[in-house]
Amino acid sequence: MRRFDLIEQAREFDRLDKPSEAAETYEEAIRTADAPLDMYVDLVALYFVCGDPGYYGEHNLSNEFCTNAYYRMFELETEAQKKFGYNSEIKFWIRFMGDVLYGETVSGEEYEEIALSGDSPVPYMVAFFYYKNNEDYRKRAVEAFLMSEDESYS
Repeated sequence: MRRFDLIEQAREFDRLDKPSEAAETYEEAIRTADAPLDMYVDLVALYFVCGDPGYYGEHNLSNEFCTNAYYRMFELETEAQKKFGYNSEIKFWIRFMGDVLYGETVSGEEYEEIALSGDSPVPYMVAFFYYKNNEDYRKRAVEAFLMSEDESYS
């Protein structure tokens, strides 16, 4: 299957809320030499939601799948960084997962540092909660929210 077809198929599985199929297809897509950075970001975000007990319970995901997804996020960060350089959105999802799902303490300063270290508006969704008076952070958080509502964005 061609890379473009794999990307579209992975995103379709993701839109249809089929996490196992989406993960498998994203993994196949990123094994291609020319897989774009957004494939890594999408897969890290998918693995993040698979760590939520309500989500994995509703989708009957195995403990093995969820455990592998957790560890795979860190591998994906390393792989993406080797291929593309640092990515603030991937770093955000990994730190956010540790904070939300595993109780790892992530400070407002760390979220701010992640937000300021890249181009993605996604880390601003949390940085804004710590720095509510910062109008630039609010605008970037709204931008991230609008991206999440846009079905054409993946």
